Amino acid sequence: MAVSHKGGGVAIGVDNKTKHYAIQKYSDYTNPITLTSKREMNLIEAEVAWGKGQLATAIADMNRNRTTAPANLPAFDATGLTSQDVLDRLLSERFAELFVEGHRMTDLDRFNLVKAKLGAG
Repeated sequence: MAVSHKGGGVAIGVDNKTKHYAIQKYSDYTNPITLTSKREMNLIEAEVAWGKGQLATAIADMNRNRTTAPANLPAFDATGLTSQDVLDRLLSERFAELFVEGHRMTDLDRFNLVKAKLGAG
């Protein structure tokens, strides 16, 4: 997932030498943080459909976010996807949509993926 700096370049960290990319989701540290949104609800609906084995419905729910602004991405095609494929896409979509909102670790924990994604310890 691409992360960019407001100025289009690399920022220098507080030690004046470490380069990093800053988030661009919020334009200022005083911006309100979204507690929940329709975009998040679409992903919750996708997860419920996935849990029921309704894979095409889960993909359609994810595509509501993908094909509209601000994302405007191509729709996923559900043809031939396994349950694991849909879960992988769902977790990726949640990571991208909910970036810097504090959901990633909870998702990894509830799907028992902490060790697989972050390593032992």
